Amino acid sequence: MDLSIQKSLTKEAPPIVPESYDSSEKEVMLLSKIWWDKWCAYTGYNQPSTGLNPGPINNHPICTSNPDPDSYICLPKITWKRLIGWYAGGPKRKVFLLDHQLQFDTINISITFQSISTKIISVPLNLKFIDFKDHVCKKFKASQEMWKFYTQFESGIKTKLIESNHTLQDIGFCNNIHVVCERKKNRYQSVMPLDIREEEEEDEEMQKIISYSINDAFDSGRLDIQKDYTDKYAEVDDCYDLKDCNEIKEVKEKVAWALMEEKVSIKLKSLKDLKRNLTHIADRMFSDQ
Repeated sequence: MDLSIQKSLTKEAPPIVPESYDSSEKEVMLLSKIWWDKWCAYTGYNQPSTGLNPGPINNHPICTSNPDPDSYICLPKITWKRLIGWYAGGPKRKVFLLDHQLQFDTINISITFQSISTKIISVPLNLKFIDFKDHVCKKFKASQEMWKFYTQFESGIKTKLIESNHTLQDIGFCNNIHVVCERKKNRYQSVMPLDIREEEEEDEEMQKIISYSINDAFDSGRLDIQKDYTDKYAEVDDCYDLKDCNEIKEVKEKVAWALMEEKVSIKLKSLKDLKRNLTHIADRMFSDQ
């Protein structure tokens, strides 16, 4: 990588000064001050260049429980990733930065998601519970809205954790505590508006079709379309699974596909296509009565 590009990218996300740090990102990366000084001299970062390659990153001197404040600098994650990509080495040293102070004193917490996946994470006791929840969900790549958090004891008894601004210490966390995350109960919405966008003019009859809710269009007693808002999972059940009706199948597939998108909508090629499909569905319903 060209040295001028390295300097330019590093200046976009320069070292962090904890006392003036103001960001929603709670974790920073530590880098050996010795190696950083060599890199600055090599690249000419805010000083004349010596041209001496610093070699791979060596963070071993700062991988202690409480390293000397003069032995490291703090970096944004993006800058650490770039440097480790350019020079290799390590190891990674990630630390929480809360209230302008680095948090070296942490506790280990066992996190279990839906009785399937378990991880051990280290966090400081003065981390707020809402930030802890956000941190855990990022680790498991899950949406906060989907999960309830409990502490679980060896006896199997669980206590629900209420979202708050209290710190983990305030709510009684300790080292090696076990936290269980369970999926919230599904909350289904059975009526979804049709969002049909079409450039051609629509007659009065078409306007009526567009204004139908999904339940109105498909008859809630015959076709049950449910949307779980917590995890964007859509389940479509109807009583026509064994019937040979391509139109019903097509509409059902389009509805199921649409409900899994963040913006709920049904997009068909034309309003005429929609009208034809709904007509077939209505005919099939009435013929069964």
